[in-house]
Amino acid sequence: MGQRLSGNAARVGVALAAGALAAAGLGGCSGSSAGGSGQPASPASPVASDAAGGVALKYATALFSPSPGRARAYVDPASRQAFRLVVSGTAGARMRARGLRVGETRLDGDVAVTTLLGRLCKTTPGAAPQCVANDDPASPNPIFKIATQQQPDGTWLVTLATPVGR
Repeated sequence: MGQRLSGNAARVGVALAAGALAAAGLGGCSGSSAGGSGQPASPASPVASDAAGGVALKYATALFSPSPGRARAYVDPASRQAFRLVVSGTAGARMRARGLRVGETRLDGDVAVTTLLGRLCKTTPGAAPQCVANDDPASPNPIFKIATQQQPDGTWLVTLATPVGR
């Protein structure tokens, strides 16, 4: 279900990933997001789309586990400093993901933006859980979008910075 992103849309999608899953991004949101992307369909490779979406899902699952540092294994080396900031934003909070799965992956060359489906929750001591859910595969909600970039060896890794030349 791949779609092509224009260069500008790819930059926006990649920039969203930096804060999309940070604890602050959950701030009191709930419910599901609606609305389509409005992007034209393209004959994107299902293999590339599946690979990029799989990495995005593994990253989010690890980030919302009791050991969020494990998500580092899925992060592009150029984004590891930004990743440290994302993880530090979760300090003191209990992060949980329920029913996470890949919704849609849109490709633009070596960059893919995956929309995840499921429920994300953050609980801080003395406060009620804050949760947000998504059941729309094409949701514009940045909390559920993860950008990945294809590496020279063909693997896909999460990118938290706009790739060079975009």
